Amino acid sequence: MEKKVLIKEDKDSVRFVLPLEFDGDFSDDEKIKLLQSYFREMVCALLENKTEEEFFKNIADVWKSKGYIVRNLISTTFTSKYNILSSLPEMMIHSALKLLGENSGWPPNLSAAIVFCVNAMEIVVNNKLIDRFNQIGRLDKVELVQDDKGLSLEDKFTWLLNDAFGSSLKNENTLWTWFLDIKGMRNKVVHLKKDSDGTDITLNDKNGNPRKKLDATFAREAIEHTLQILNYLKAI
Repeated sequence: MEKKVLIKEDKDSVRFVLPLEFDGDFSDDEKIKLLQSYFREMVCALLENKTEEEFFKNIADVWKSKGYIVRNLISTTFTSKYNILSSLPEMMIHSALKLLGENSGWPPNLSAAIVFCVNAMEIVVNNKLIDRFNQIGRLDKVELVQDDKGLSLEDKFTWLLNDAFGSSLKNENTLWTWFLDIKGMRNKVVHLKKDSDGTDITLNDKNGNPRKKLDATFAREAIEHTLQILNYLKAI
């Protein structure tokens, strides 16, 4: 049976939801890999200042080379009005929610949701810092953020935000604690051991006892707090 990937024209109010539909016999793992590929190509398009047309052509070429049939259902009017390439963080958050809605008990869905949360936070804080440092003429700091070598996400949310706006996420106690937990869980996911099936991923206390587990409750709270962190960034 043919496997068709549909890049669709769908939104929730003014935000994007999962941008892909699948027509055919796709496994869950296959869907996640295609979704990850979509976001990777979008990041490249953003970094290289590509147009929406170039973005769609690139992603279609990649998937067609793997045997998929690709259809772009997004119109020029739609991309012009909503600028699909500028909505990457929102798409990640809504995609994370979509994955949880489809199967909140499956470890790959939970893992993808956490990775999307961290990626969304980093994209937004990067753009916020770069825009601000450009505005105040600190091109050295712009280059520092763009180069990104040796910088942690903690650096960006603390002393770099303080340099740019006189504000630090570390002063927001609840959000800072959740930021560290989300990033810590993301690191656990990325460095998953070969003998783990994903159901045993935990954050431990200083004595090595599990205090939080990668489950639907943690993932939903992570998404909620990620949205609060994004709102904090927008407000400063």
